[in-house]
Amino acid sequence: AIDYLLLGGQSAGAVFANDEAIQSFVWALDALAGDDADPRAWAVRDALGDVFATVGRYDDALAQHAAVLAAPGLAANAAWRAHRKSGNVLERQGQYAAALDALAQAISIVESDAPGISPLARSMVNADIGLVRWRRGEFDLAIAACEAGLRAVQDDPNSFDDEKTEARLHSTLGAIKASRGDYAPARPHFERSLSLHTLVDDLPGMVVSHNNLGYLWQLQSEYERAIEPYRVAEEIAQRINLRYALIFANLNMAWALVSLSRYAEAETRSRTAMAPAQEIN
Repeated sequence: AIDYLLLGGQSAGAVFANDEAIQSFVWALDALAGDDADPRAWAVRDALGDVFATVGRYDDALAQHAAVLAAPGLAANAAWRAHRKSGNVLERQGQYAAALDALAQAISIVESDAPGISPLARSMVNADIGLVRWRRGEFDLAIAACEAGLRAVQDDPNSFDDEKTEARLHSTLGAIKASRGDYAPARPHFERSLSLHTLVDDLPGMVVSHNNLGYLWQLQSEYERAIEPYRVAEEIAQRINLRYALIFANLNMAWALVSLSRYAEAETRSRTAMAPAQEIN
């Protein structure tokens, strides 16, 4: 029953039926009856944390990853994932120092070469570190982390993790270069990221890439051209209930509309962003 509920939750999460996924995972935890030493509990909590993060329930997501880390007999492969995902959530909450601490613990486990750790783990964590460094304005450190991540990317014939990881690294490199005013060098990174996300039908990644391309036009005062990528980002984010992305897409669109003196439309977009912003924690 536990394996069935885990599979059911994962299947629901894959099509962004988030409420159904959460319910399946909660039932699986109930069936485990508090046995956090069971590796299936780690998998369930890992997946439940992902769904909570997707819908903006960040404190709940952190609680799941913390429960994994507190489990007796935790395997290294589960430990680095829990530290890494904690870092992801903390970054979204703006807790950058805490995020770096969590990611440092993840990379320490990855570099221990413990058995069972994904060959893409180093690239994944470097992508996260690069993002947090960029958020903190530490551009050179962010670039170094992303470039190290790209060098470490390995082909994974059994999943799309290699494409998704490379796409994230290019996305962050593009954001860094755009932040520095290097707009032309930033564009190929964003376009490469979008092509990789599209190739593997990674909808959350496509949202980020379209939003980035819109923002790049906006930075160049090409406000009319910025609106269409934002609109696509919002449409996909709405379809999969990706709340934090809905906020970014609508606020960025509002900014572009204000710059075009389309104030009523800008106000509508701002109000649209307000509802999910009030729901997430």
